[in-house]
Amino acid sequence: MPTLRAENEVPYFSNADLPESVRDHLPQHAQEIYRAAFKATLNKQLNLRRVGDVEVFRS
Repeated sequence: MPTLRAENEVPYFSNADLPESVRDHLPQHAQEIYRAAFKATLNKQLNLRRVGDVEVFRS
């Protein structure tokens, strides 16, 4: 996983920022889905880190 310099920094701003293995094996639309899923997971992890070990569900 890429190292973030700031908590709100998204490591994959565009498909060109994705790892070469992802770019080489996934079509363009699938790369966009990959980035969206990565961003959602990253945001969830950052939110969990902020509140400690207690998982908070938001509706």
